[in-house]
Amino acid sequence: MTYGILADFFIGIETFQLSYNYFEVHFEIILQATGIIGSGDISRFIGSTSANNNSITAAPLPETEGTISPALILPPAAGKIQLPAPPFIWPQNDTPVKITFTAYGIRLNETDILTCYVAAANYVLQTIQVHGDIQIAPNVILHWTHGTASLTVQHRPRMRFGDLSDVVAALESFQSRYGFTEAAFYFSSDDDQRGGILGAGSVGSRNAEVLNSTTTSSNPWMLSIPKANATATVPPNSDPTTNDMTLPPDPTTIRPLPDSRLYLTFTHYGRVLPPEDLLQAWLLLTQRVTTELLRGKRDDTMLEALDVKYRHALMVVSPTEETEKMMTWGKLAVALQGITKFLSGEGAWLSCDFIVGEYGRGMIGNGFVMYV
Repeated sequence: MTYGILADFFIGIETFQLSYNYFEVHFEIILQATGIIGSGDISRFIGSTSANNNSITAAPLPETEGTISPALILPPAAGKIQLPAPPFIWPQNDTPVKITFTAYGIRLNETDILTCYVAAANYVLQTIQVHGDIQIAPNVILHWTHGTASLTVQHRPRMRFGDLSDVVAALESFQSRYGFTEAAFYFSSDDDQRGGILGAGSVGSRNAEVLNSTTTSSNPWMLSIPKANATATVPPNSDPTTNDMTLPPDPTTIRPLPDSRLYLTFTHYGRVLPPEDLLQAWLLLTQRVTTELLRGKRDDTMLEALDVKYRHALMVVSPTEETEKMMTWGKLAVALQGITKFLSGEGAWLSCDFIVGEYGRGMIGNGFVMYV
């Protein structure tokens, strides 16, 4: 028995119980070449003084694979389609990574769970931009929380950051279609060298009793996103003495981006955007940039503008036409992270124009976020 085998066992037993529910069970660990190499029990601890503390009573297995309590299959949210009965594989087009949903739970706050997805997508983008599509180290904890929602992904050592990008994209597209609810899932790859189950995870709700005003996460890239501030719509030239509204950030401020030669400026603030719409647009744009980085185009020049629209949110990023001031996909990845953090924090979900600059070169790109 090695630690690598033990790590695979924990993924396997979790995936099994996510699919069939959590009950007492006896198990054996078998290698095809050598036979049984270990065994164990998952049982309810009832105290060391009990004569029966080594006994277990296993609950009956469901008659059909993926059977779930009818109470957990929710009616569709407004404008959504009825949740498909588990086990359900998504997406249903030709993609390298597939998610199998094994159970659903209560509905989630859309903005809170989308914030978790954006944080995960930006973490992936940041890593791939610097290191490429590397394997995720076994000791990396993939866990994001915001408000009342959480996202947890358990991974096997062969899982890469590109796989995590596919998982986040699949979760978002599934829930955008069927509704934002708690869900248990596992995911697999059809890659010839890394085929099979890559990991498991859950989209869940957090106990309101343990929430506080600080968003926490064990992950190195986490957004701290406030609720939309409907009072932040006052134009910059408004007189603050005549009302109690909050003025937008100073449009003359140059905002350097960490660990780079890039900076951002934001101007022409306008209407507040619906947070869930802007988060969805961010995810779509982040996924597009991540795809280009995975294709090895980090240092390639952007040749045309990118635009993403989701409901009332429209995002547009354009490279400058001057050839000596090139906007590359790698630089856009860095800028996008800065734009995300600004608009979700100090920018308070405001529509605005922005400039991407590079010290020594000046403006290399610009764009806007607007309500449509």
